[in-house]
Amino acid sequence: MLRRNTVVITVLTLALLLTSPVFAQRMLDRAPCGQGHGPGFGPGMPEMIEKLNLSDQQQEQLQDMRLANQKEMIPLRADIKLLRLELQELISNDASRSEIDNKIDQISEARKAIQKKRVGHRLDMRQVLTPEQRKQWDKMKHHRGMKGEHHGARGHHGQGKGMGRGI
Repeated sequence: MLRRNTVVITVLTLALLLTSPVFAQRMLDRAPCGQGHGPGFGPGMPEMIEKLNLSDQQQEQLQDMRLANQKEMIPLRADIKLLRLELQELISNDASRSEIDNKIDQISEARKAIQKKRVGHRLDMRQVLTPEQRKQWDKMKHHRGMKGEHHGARGHHGQGKGMGRGI
């Protein structure tokens, strides 16, 4: 009886340990605010268009840029997911600390590439705006962040209102 309880507790503990990273990863992998709403800009776009007084050409440019960026981000995010699975496999297989550290470094480099892509995209999109629109957008961005843009673990944005990470 004691052996059976020990086995059950061990199995439950292992299940919890193995599923916790998966659950945490799902929370981190949720689409950033504004994404997941199709090829448009998300639910806050009509307000943004009105406040910034975007021309039709600007709207089209920004939408095209956002769509292109989303397409570029898909393989980068997939790479991170694969690297994280490989890390879990290394840990489960009692790999050496150096192998695990190397995999962590690869994940960090992949995250850095995504961050650079995000910032580059934001800078590119700002170039579509006039100087006055940029000032207005900066005010709106700050105000939106103060009103409850959701921040999850590690500073990632959660689902929220607005144009997403792209702008």
